[in-house]
Amino acid sequence: MSQLTRNGIAKDLKTSPYMFTEVVDEGVITFHFSSRLHLNNFCEKRDENYTMIYNYIYKRFKFKVDCRMLADCNLYQKIESRGFYITINKKEFLCPSSIILNGESKTKKSLEEWQETLMTNSED
Repeated sequence: MSQLTRNGIAKDLKTSPYMFTEVVDEGVITFHFSSRLHLNNFCEKRDENYTMIYNYIYKRFKFKVDCRMLADCNLYQKIESRGFYITINKKEFLCPSSIILNGESKTKKSLEEWQETLMTNSED
């Protein structure tokens, strides 16, 4: 059972009831938050942050990169001010420097699929 302060802030991220979980190609990633406010901020800003990072990488390197996990980790680090606790496939990560993202795999999408991806991301 998590220990919450009277304001609803989790004292320990490992037992926090405030979590965001997503199934990705690599498995399941869960971000643990100390408060409902931090979780809500993450959910609200997630797509905008992804679009910003995607556009930055594309403008900088002229490659289309699926950077969802990078964007989510970056946003989590910006929002969660009371610690760092992410689980990926039930493996615990207690600091950002312990996560290594593999950006080496290649996918082949048609131009229409990429345009649809960009339009979906820009509409959100």
